[in-house]
Amino acid sequence: MNIEYTKTIFLLLSLFVYASNETLGEETAKDIALGNIGSKNLTLTLDNDNSSDNLLCTNPEEITKATEVMDEAITLLRNHAKNKDDYSLYHSEKNANLYFTKPGNPEAGKLSIIIQDPNKYDDIVTLLSNPNGAKYFDESFISGKISRLYNTNLALLQQRHKSRIGSFKKYFYALMKKVNVTPKETIIAYVPTDINDHNNSNNKSFNKTILTKANSLRIDINSEEDIRKGKLKKMFVNVFGYIVKKETDHINITYVKFVSNIKVLAK
Repeated sequence: MNIEYTKTIFLLLSLFVYASNETLGEETAKDIALGNIGSKNLTLTLDNDNSSDNLLCTNPEEITKATEVMDEAITLLRNHAKNKDDYSLYHSEKNANLYFTKPGNPEAGKLSIIIQDPNKYDDIVTLLSNPNGAKYFDESFISGKISRLYNTNLALLQQRHKSRIGSFKKYFYALMKKVNVTPKETIIAYVPTDINDHNNSNNKSFNKTILTKANSLRIDINSEEDIRKGKLKKMFVNVFGYIVKKETDHINITYVKFVSNIKVLAK
């Protein structure tokens, strides 16, 4: 499998170990309790220099397109989470199963893990939907923030990471939507989109995604000075997301990610 997907699986398994720790509830309650923006549905963090008012998108066309993109993403992720026919089991551990799509299907990987404590449902949802949640299980993570807010369930996020090879820093943007399907099921979707952030040193073209609507959405962002001066490397992520379900005696987390050129190593 490719390096990026291997890294992601490692991070999720790190989350699995972290979530199995009895201190998760205490730590998330203390350290991840970030301010709500008008609703309990989506907990997000703001810059010190920004407020929900000046981050709020006022462009009706952009709001409509972003909403359509994320609605499509939620449906796509939910369908793939349920889909068994088009996936083959690649590796199985206790409480963790890794799948890849069979030839002829969109290239994707799916990781299903079980957390044995249903009482940690809210904490896990908070961890996975918060722009800064990755700092608890990703050593390369630097910071996350909202770049644009569409509503209390939908935002454009920016995340910064340290390179695992070399000393440079990198960043990416993704639309994120969190949907509470039921009191015991939450879907969290992340979708890349074409962002004009005035990084003059960036010569990468936006990578097309599996979502047609996302490929036609271009967003202009008033980025930070270090980005404008090309001090950070702009990256593109693939469509990915989490389906978190609370069962009677455990929590099931299904992670789905669409990946280009997945190469599965022979066992």
